[in-house]
Amino acid sequence: MKTLKILTLIAASSAMVMLAGCTPADESNTASGSASITGLPSGTVPDSIDQVMATSMTPDFLDDDLVWDQTSEVEVALSDSGSIGGPGVGVDGSVVTISKPGTYRISGTLSDGQVAVDGTGVVRIILDQASITNNSSSALVASGVDKLIVITAEDTTNTLTDATAYVYPDPAQTEPDAALFSQVDTVIGGDGVLVVNGRATDAIASKDGLVIASGTVNVTAVDDGIEGGDYLVVSGGDVTVTSGGQGLKSTKESDETAGYVLVSGGIVSVTTTGQSSDCVNAVTNALFTVGALTLTCTDDAIHADNLIMVDGGEIRVPNSYEGLESATVVISDGKVDVTSSDDAINANGGRGGSTVGNAMVAIRGGDITLNAGGDGIDSNGTILISGGTTVAAGANHTGDGAVDSNGSLQVTGGTMAAIGGSSRMLKTPDESSPQQWFSQDVAIEEGDAIAITTSNGTFSFKAARQAQNIVFTSPDLGSGATLTVGGGDVITPDCHGG
Repeated sequence: MKTLKILTLIAASSAMVMLAGCTPADESNTASGSASITGLPSGTVPDSIDQVMATSMTPDFLDDDLVWDQTSEVEVALSDSGSIGGPGVGVDGSVVTISKPGTYRISGTLSDGQVAVDGTGVVRIILDQASITNNSSSALVASGVDKLIVITAEDTTNTLTDATAYVYPDPAQTEPDAALFSQVDTVIGGDGVLVVNGRATDAIASKDGLVIASGTVNVTAVDDGIEGGDYLVVSGGDVTVTSGGQGLKSTKESDETAGYVLVSGGIVSVTTTGQSSDCVNAVTNALFTVGALTLTCTDDAIHADNLIMVDGGEIRVPNSYEGLESATVVISDGKVDVTSSDDAINANGGRGGSTVGNAMVAIRGGDITLNAGGDGIDSNGTILISGGTTVAAGANHTGDGAVDSNGSLQVTGGTMAAIGGSSRMLKTPDESSPQQWFSQDVAIEEGDAIAITTSNGTFSFKAARQAQNIVFTSPDLGSGATLTVGGGDVITPDCHGG
């Protein structure tokens, strides 16, 4: 069986500081690979997203899901005055029920009705300029079938709108509870537009797995925007979510192979408006390979109980309480730009508790920019930097800084420039780190141009916040360096590591 392709997946300040070179390092000690981290069990951090997905529930998506024989389509015409359908379609007042496997092309309008899918096999629905509103329940609901495939026809806009308050036959009943509600594996694709309005709670919800493969999907929801039970996968398309609750969400807690969110393509924009709402929330893992995400969030931008792994694409967070929060955060590639009112990256130990050994931030590659009202990087366990380029600005006050770790901070490669409070509040790399680093107390104003020049060139950036200290490390540092902040004195710092 073919499986989802994504599995293969600067204003100068009043002071100038100049640092006259560090002692050259022993080049043989400068490493760019991984290192052993004290207190972290071997094998805790996976090597790749492919490795994670190899032990995860496989998304139920086939290439053929979005391909069909047009001559086999059953036409369904929706109308308030009486809907009309062919074989496999039943009409009972304003409710249209599809009860047999096949492909159904639905057009027309129901101002207070529902399309229900309840039968066996695979049902493919092609929305062709369809508009369905329900004033007491879901607009589109599926149960019983093996899989539901929803496709938007090219050059069409299709709308699903649910009730503002649901009416259930049994007062103890709580489902369905979304404008598009499915109890089975669901795939959304096509070349058209799907607008989903969740006026009571959620907009799109599948109790099994949910894949968004293509098309334009615009969602607004009083509570959660798009929810998959077993998993939520976005592999393509243009997805926009505005929600009072979580934006993208996967919920299954009873199976450690499930409950994940995977973005492997497409353009995703999520805005949450609730008092405390994550843009992305996964019970287990949140994984990112290809795609562009813009996350504007009232709580975490990305929250996962077990693992956040970024291996490509671009994640931009203009606003969040915390940026990336999980037990383990791994960035191997891609571009990550986070602005947060608290920590930008936070490894907190997950469900197992916030203790040294079961929390870790590992930066292996990528281009990372962090502007935090708390810590730029905070780990209740360990931090390993072995590649990439990281510029982190943390809070300039007691209790926070650019980098904070309860355990080891090892640097074996990559470039990091971290500015924050005084050296008393800033975690520095271990003296045993193979790569040289320095920590220098210095007055830095927001907007200052900061440049570190070595024999191999100049690394420069603009200070995102006022700070009292800078920590810098790079493979080139051992060849001698100068640090410039605005204009003023010359300081020779002590270099460490290497």
